[in-house]
Amino acid sequence: MAQIKIAEYVMTNGSNVLPSFNSGVTVTTEDTVGNSTTTRILYCDETALPTEMSFKQQTELLEVNYIYASSLTSAWQMFMDCTKLTTVRADDWDVSHITTFNGFFMGCSSLQYFYSNNW
Repeated sequence: MAQIKIAEYVMTNGSNVLPSFNSGVTVTTEDTVGNSTTTRILYCDETALPTEMSFKQQTELLEVNYIYASSLTSAWQMFMDCTKLTTVRADDWDVSHITTFNGFFMGCSSLQYFYSNNW
């Protein structure tokens, strides 16, 4: 069974909190450098990819480097109240199935960079 990377993100203070999502079995890998931990989430079942994913209120989230958005149908409050989030790299996200972005960056007071060439 093939694994599909669905997320890669960086958190402070060695935090390794998974986003909430509505299906599947995951495997995670992480690397810690200084006070930052990069986490990668892999799905083991490509037939049950998540349709929703949320980092809501993950106050230690610094940056999002990758999201597999092709299976998502909702981005409702995806990053709401992620007060330390500075960077989201969304250039390669396929958002064609997402029907709502309400509250997507609500309360993201530190957001500086949002890369989204293909939206």
